[in-house]
Amino acid sequence: MFHQTFPNLVFKAQPDRYGRFGHQTFSLLAAWCFANRFNARFIPTQYAYFAIQYNSYVNFCDSKAAYKYNPQDPILDFCTLQGSVPDPNGNNKYNLQHPIETGFFLEELASLSSKNHTVLVELPFDQTPGKFILNIPKYIHSDLVNIFSPLININKTINHDPPLVVLHIRRGDVDTVNHPNWFISDERYIYIIKAVSDYMNENVRIVVLLQGSNTLAESAFIKTLINKGILRIRFTEGRWTNENEIQDFATMLNADMLIAGQSSYSLLAALIKYGRIPICIVKNRLSRIPHNVSIDNLVYCEDTLLSPVSIETAIDSSFTKYLSKAN
Repeated sequence: MFHQTFPNLVFKAQPDRYGRFGHQTFSLLAAWCFANRFNARFIPTQYAYFAIQYNSYVNFCDSKAAYKYNPQDPILDFCTLQGSVPDPNGNNKYNLQHPIETGFFLEELASLSSKNHTVLVELPFDQTPGKFILNIPKYIHSDLVNIFSPLININKTINHDPPLVVLHIRRGDVDTVNHPNWFISDERYIYIIKAVSDYMNENVRIVVLLQGSNTLAESAFIKTLINKGILRIRFTEGRWTNENEIQDFATMLNADMLIAGQSSYSLLAALIKYGRIPICIVKNRLSRIPHNVSIDNLVYCEDTLLSPVSIETAIDSSFTKYLSKAN
């Protein structure tokens, strides 16, 4: 699948410009990813509205695959792609985790690439890269790191002693009424935090990133970890926007181990940091994974019998692999 090349195609994303940073970025990454996978190019696009502040930190023009005008190789054709089946939001984009939809997508690209000139290919609205961003090679990951390097360098620390583990909790616009299938109780997060602390024999620094509601801090166990200097909660009250979000994103990128939530925001941070997503915590099997991304260790924390892995197994697998590299 990834051996096909379409060198005369130039991809352009159509992000949801009212989405937040993570949401917009996964659309922008679709054009970037296809350009890298298929030896093609893409049109760099800036952030808008709720994510406009990130234009000072993220520059897709820094990618090796970014399109640069060449009068000897002008764009002579234009095509807008549309998937065959609307998604739950009514958008006709391709589900690139599904083999049949992926086949249709590749056939469209092959047809466009058969032309003897450069073609601008506009992707469907809010299209995401799906399986094409799974297990990206090191040379593609290094290009991704280069694009986001100003964010990476905000809090960059070579060695943490003790190791730094960051847990992102999706709250804000998620509660028991709004997106209840995404809402995870404080009790389950306390269980996860205890599992991390026990696994590391308390030789760890845990930072929890949280917005909207900080009832977690009322737990006696959490208070104990805070008093011991093991745990810190970075909290903001905003339900939609987060005045600390650039600093929080940099904190995730600087972690030795990142545990992502059901959120484009922390899934993106994991992808930039590792080139893959080691751990993601969701509520149960009904919880929709944003943007059809693939996850190494997906944990259903309130549906443990059906969970692909337990939190303990996910911690052992990921911490063994990544903490040994960080220290």
